[in-house]
Amino acid sequence: MSLRANLLLSLWLCATPAWAAVDFDGADDSIDFGSAASLDNAFYSVYADFEVQGTGDTTAQRIFSKGLWHIIYSDADADGSHDLFLDHDCVTTQFQRRGGAQSINTRYRLVVKWDRSGTAANAEIYINGAQVSYATTQNCVGGLISDAPEDLCLGNDSAIPCAETRSFDGLIYEVAFWSIELTDAEAVALTQPNRRIRLGPTQVQPANLILYSTLDDEEGGSSADADTFFDRSGNGNNGTGADGAGNAGLTAVSEPQLSYP
Repeated sequence: MSLRANLLLSLWLCATPAWAAVDFDGADDSIDFGSAASLDNAFYSVYADFEVQGTGDTTAQRIFSKGLWHIIYSDADADGSHDLFLDHDCVTTQFQRRGGAQSINTRYRLVVKWDRSGTAANAEIYINGAQVSYATTQNCVGGLISDAPEDLCLGNDSAIPCAETRSFDGLIYEVAFWSIELTDAEAVALTQPNRRIRLGPTQVQPANLILYSTLDDEEGGSSADADTFFDRSGNGNNGTGADGAGNAGLTAVSEPQLSYP
């Protein structure tokens, strides 16, 4: 059976088993994917499979961050709810699109897709097979500010190297990054919560897939500090783990059953 057929079949199977992942400690962990030219000012669509397990050192945990744009898990809503948002600094007024209703200790598959215009309504957030409802839609004024000077960081704020100030607290299973806006149907397929196999992102717009990491490069229970997380898109945008000054996290988690076709 082809990988594409495997992907489609898996959408109909029962609940997803645990996959290998990286456990971020919510204090100072990150994976730094660098700032190759192919990553600079190239964000149109991102995908992440993740589970937040605590509040960490911030109310605005970074899933992705590069320069002046961020994909954020927020637990700072006045009503006590949690949501996700994309923000991007602009010359005059910041771009922001915010929505959803998430909880800790729940696994989510996320796609954020965008046409890179200043119109915030053109950015769409999909969680577990459906587009979210939105609480904030704020347009960019003055033009987007370039993200080229800084690295693409997973699990913390962007800098060179990644910062230790907006730390993700939980598990991240796999991530992907495209230089094209995905279709609604592609976003829905990628975020199905019952998909049981990996490699789904490699079947979606492969010519424009510029980063795909399964985050399963290390032995379960080991520290991923200074270890390499390989880019399986073929573009060489590998990441490097950083356990931070606390040296208490960024631990590889092994999978109890095979997640590959």
